[in-house]
Amino acid sequence: MTHPVIDVIFSLEHKREELRTRKDDVYEQMHALEEEATCSVECRYEETKDKTLSNAGKRRRAADELLEKSSTYQDLREEYRDVSGAVRRMGFEIDREKRRFAFDCADRSGGIIEC
Repeated sequence: MTHPVIDVIFSLEHKREELRTRKDDVYEQMHALEEEATCSVECRYEETKDKTLSNAGKRRRAADELLEKSSTYQDLREEYRDVSGAVRRMGFEIDREKRRFAFDCADRSGGIIEC
């Protein structure tokens, strides 16, 4: 029979791993949209030789503007922030449960593990 806190820890770690996977997926989607915006601006410059896109900095700002206008990208960015925060908070919760387990299992008189 396992200690009930261990079950909680395993459950939290499983949820955190799922969140990390989602965070990675969102990051990849964001990166794909960033590459798409960059390629779009680069192609536009190559086709038109537009002076407003004459250097890398100007093209980067133009790509950033495209991303700012993209509701998909903005939604992904917000989700990435939310999931990142949830992963961080889950880590704190896991640490708290591990301390709780150590406290529950330690014999206060000599630190002998009873679990």
